Amino acid sequence: MSENNHTPTPEEEGGKMFTQQQVNEIVQKRLSEERERLTRQTEQDTRERELERRELALKAKEDRAAKVAAVKEYYQGKGITGKALDVAMKGSAEEIDALELTDGQVKDFAAIDSLIGGVFAGLVAHTTTVGAPVAHPPGSYQPPADDRLSDIFKPKI
Repeated sequence: MSENNHTPTPEEEGGKMFTQQQVNEIVQKRLSEERERLTRQTEQDTRERELERRELALKAKEDRAAKVAAVKEYYQGKGITGKALDVAMKGSAEEIDALELTDGQVKDFAAIDSLIGGVFAGLVAHTTTVGAPVAHPPGSYQPPADDRLSDIFKPKI
């Protein structure tokens, strides 16, 4: 029985032999390429996350602006204007932020109504009509033509 303990070398099989230094260079080159690829991917992922963050921030600002405009209009419809409107808007910031938008519109003003009926009740303009309503109420007081008292205070030229 003949024993064949001979292992063929790469040259015998038609392959190429590499030195350890060549193998190290090939491995280093591939590692470097992979690091560059991962770095590019990480940078791209970072840019995408930053873009998403900015888009969310812009959407939140747009939603907040829509809520503020809707509440401002709502308050004005309830008779809160001028400085009282400024106070009401600042005082209801938390309630404004909690409002939900549906198709860009505020659908439920219950939280704002509770403020108008409670904390801001003094800001709401109340008007009462005394007597019969007329189409054109008189403007300011006009004294009668023969009013001697008003003649006394007229400037003398």
